[in-house]
Amino acid sequence: AYIKEMETRGVMKADAEGNFDPDRIVSRQEMITYLFDALKLEETEYSAEFSDVSSSDTYAGKLQTMIDNGTIANYHEFRPNDGISREEMCHFIKDVLRQIRNVFVHIVAWVI
Repeated sequence: AYIKEMETRGVMKADAEGNFDPDRIVSRQEMITYLFDALKLEETEYSAEFSDVSSSDTYAGKLQTMIDNGTIANYHEFRPNDGISREEMCHFIKDVLRQIRNVFVHIVAWVI
């Protein structure tokens, strides 16, 4: 049910046969796309200097947004097609949640 909800929201997509494969390895660029789409962020123009990412890559603007908000560090390589480890996935999610928390704290402080 949750996977179908994510598909409905455009966050996750089924494979060519309409299946979701929970055992499939998710790439680093797919994880960035999932987080970006789930949060409904606005894409920014790619200006980072990863040696393995081009501004013409479909995820480049999403990656730049994640760099700008502090979720991804701008190192020499991003390794977009490498499978993401559970540790890296948790790190990305933790940083996204930290960003959401910081926004929430600022809103509450402004309201009070």
